Amino acid sequence: MKKITLFFAAVLFSVTIQAQTTLTHNTDDIITSTNSVACQGGDNLQARVFILGDFGITGDFEISEGALGVQSISADVNLTVNIYEVDDLFPAGFPGSATLLGSQVVTVPFGSDLTIVEYTFDTPVLVPAGTERILVEVSQELDGISWFIGGTAAQTDHPWLASVQCEVLEYLAPADIGFPDAHYYINVTGEEVLSVGDNLADVVSIFPVPATDVLNVKVPSSIEISEVTLHDLLGRNTGAIFSNGAINVSDLSRGVYMLTVKTTEGTLTQKVVKK
Repeated sequence: MKKITLFFAAVLFSVTIQAQTTLTHNTDDIITSTNSVACQGGDNLQARVFILGDFGITGDFEISEGALGVQSISADVNLTVNIYEVDDLFPAGFPGSATLLGSQVVTVPFGSDLTIVEYTFDTPVLVPAGTERILVEVSQELDGISWFIGGTAAQTDHPWLASVQCEVLEYLAPADIGFPDAHYYINVTGEEVLSVGDNLADVVSIFPVPATDVLNVKVPSSIEISEVTLHDLLGRNTGAIFSNGAINVSDLSRGVYMLTVKTTEGTLTQKVVKK
């Protein structure tokens, strides 16, 4: 008599999930003709500080796009957008205490008054996991061009400004120099990279476990499920059907099964229990 040993290896695949997030303090996308302040002729630094935890970002965050509001400009202007990691003491110690993570030159064309100019980073900027704050800085040289960055009527946090030419030697809030209504539109957009192996509960929800009648599978809206299958420990497909976010397990025997979820971002295999 032959002795046959059946072995089923269950592997939890590590996949990369990317969910797009925009960092913004502006409450709308309508650029006004009043919510700005700048130094005439250039030499402007305008910025926002974003606390990543406020946007639910905990892992590596890759910034690929940005957007700037335009109140008015007198000619095409070349701006440099810098992304810094800063600490909770900002603006004290800046820039010496900051780490420059990446930059992008952005050309804002003449005639784009009261609009939003979107741009992409030629090289996406990686903000490492564990970073608490980033500064998104818009820098204009002393070029003689009248550039007023656009703002919105309302915001959830204040921006920052500096200009040596206008004797604002370090970053201050606009309210500190008498312009509390300067609500600069400075946004960046990126994707957080999460490892399912480390962040399963945050990415894919499988419940209840153990299951009696129905096993639910939920994923973020940015992910599409292409196939869900349930196998026994011998590797045989149970034939259970996945529909409307759930799989019916009421006809299955009690025991341990392997659930495989195939998505547009990868495949996850997890052990589940039917009671």
